[in-house]
Amino acid sequence: MSKYVAKNDDERNINFYSSLLKKFGQNYNSLNWGSKSSQFKRFEVLASVGINTKDKILDLGCGLGDFYSWLSENIPFVDYHGIDLTYEMVKETRKRYPELLIENKTIFEIDAEKPVYDYIVASGIFYLRKDEPYEYMMKTIGKMFQLCKKGIAFNSLSSWSKEYSKNEFYADPLEIVAEIKNKFTSKIILRHDYHPNDFSIYMYKEEKI
Repeated sequence: MSKYVAKNDDERNINFYSSLLKKFGQNYNSLNWGSKSSQFKRFEVLASVGINTKDKILDLGCGLGDFYSWLSENIPFVDYHGIDLTYEMVKETRKRYPELLIENKTIFEIDAEKPVYDYIVASGIFYLRKDEPYEYMMKTIGKMFQLCKKGIAFNSLSSWSKEYSKNEFYADPLEIVAEIKNKFTSKIILRHDYHPNDFSIYMYKEEKI
């Protein structure tokens, strides 16, 4: 995938979320969630990858730090690091949680040869990709898996959905699983049980590090 294509998609995402933040402020609507309960349900599913107290976590596309807020209530004392494309989001999250490391960068800008985090999670970061979305998704998953010690969790809109929204990317869960098995690991869990339009995947390292 070319840097040019990624740059176009990145700019669209930044502009989209910056406009929502300007309109709604520190609110789940700024992340384009349908409801607070649906946001929390996805957090619960992502955390079920195996996150425990004292684990080092990277939240890819951290938005306003809502996953950290959820973790604080349900799995406290994690070592949390958040990154996001949108600088305005990062600025607001730093105000909200000045004690946290929140950075305006992509996962591809994390320069590390060895795994850094116990778990890496990504929620809602794929559905607005328009240029080569499948290729971007697999490239991102690969980088996430490279940087994790234990595993990763991510979600996506599902092509098994009965209803589709225009201009949003819906991935085929089984196609993604097959590609992951071929390229990365056979230790995979597919979750398609919590939302009719959504799926999550857990990927684990073959050996303990």
